[in-house]
Amino acid sequence: MRRCRTLFGFGLVVLTLTAATAVGQQFSTNYQFLQYPQSSPYASRPADLLASGYVSAADYESANSPGAIPPSPSGAAQNSGGGTGCGQNSCSSEPCCAAPCCCDDMFEHRTGFFGEFLYLRAFGVDVSHGIQQNGVGGLGTVPAGDVGVATPEFEPAYRVGFRWVPNPCNPCSDLSVTYTNYTSSTTNSLSAAPGIGGTTASLLLDPGTVTSASTFSQLNASYRIDFQLADVAYNVLLRSCDNYAVNFGIGIRYAHMQQDFAQVGLFDGAVGAEDTSTGIRFDGAGLRAGLDGQWRIGDSRFAIYGNANISVIFGEFSSHYTQFNTTTDTIEAQSNWSDDRCVPILDYEVGLKWTSCNDHWMASAGYYTAFWFNEVTTGQFVQAVQGADFTNVSKTMDFTGFTSRLEYRF
Repeated sequence: MRRCRTLFGFGLVVLTLTAATAVGQQFSTNYQFLQYPQSSPYASRPADLLASGYVSAADYESANSPGAIPPSPSGAAQNSGGGTGCGQNSCSSEPCCAAPCCCDDMFEHRTGFFGEFLYLRAFGVDVSHGIQQNGVGGLGTVPAGDVGVATPEFEPAYRVGFRWVPNPCNPCSDLSVTYTNYTSSTTNSLSAAPGIGGTTASLLLDPGTVTSASTFSQLNASYRIDFQLADVAYNVLLRSCDNYAVNFGIGIRYAHMQQDFAQVGLFDGAVGAEDTSTGIRFDGAGLRAGLDGQWRIGDSRFAIYGNANISVIFGEFSSHYTQFNTTTDTIEAQSNWSDDRCVPILDYEVGLKWTSCNDHWMASAGYYTAFWFNEVTTGQFVQAVQGADFTNVSKTMDFTGFTSRLEYRF
């Protein structure tokens, strides 16, 4: 019995050694960890050989032959933004030898803040406030020269904001807060027409006043238009590919518009002046919705961008008109008018955008236009006061110009 146990144990040992030898030979044949060139940087680190993407020494020899491109480490073909691999983006002409080879996805949403410079001009708001004439007696005499017009010019404005991505692991949406501020001012002076009997007449005086027929030696006008916008919006990615992306945004908007006009008419041959002024205020809020998109230019980090938004603002216009004679120190005419109405605002922008490789910096330059519909303008309001008719006081105001933006994203 003892002899049988000894033979059985000896046989088991032999069988184990035989199996181990066979497995070792197969392992050596398939992977040849110990059969790489001594010049290889992995000569003493077979684990590093696997980590580098080489399965065997034969793979190493093939990859390091003249003209060969070594395989990339595991995961290097994917960019850090989760987009396409190196062979499909800006570094497609270079071998993917390290993770920094690829840039981040330039279309994904990122948390950050931005500042924007705008250079805008208002259209459809000019005010004709006086006319040169020959003779006395106010309007109705012979025109003899120019019409004084207060016209806004291009003025700087700014926009600032913050963008927050609630789920960085799924950067397909964000919440944004934006504030826009625009201020413009202009002046215009109109002197009496040259020659004998040359005077000026104001186009702003109420026809029922005594001084409406007065003539002036000079008319000085000042005109100011301001607006402010505050937007809160939720933006979500609708569709994207390697070379384009489209987003949809919806939110709320607060809008404030202010127009102030003043004219000082110096009486011809008399001491004193006629001061005529108007003020128009609008405040309202409503829903805002829009689309924005980008189209990547080739494999570069530049893109053509565009956006369009529509806001439906419900608010109130508060307007006043005053005609004051400084010679007699009396208010000759006064009118205060309020009106509740809906003011749609349509704005769009197109331009060129650049995004850094690490997606932290973004710069853009473009052309911007905004239409404020159903507005009360200064010229219309004055005509409504003069004709005592406030039924059709409505006009579209346009703001257009250039914009440039710089954004930093985390």
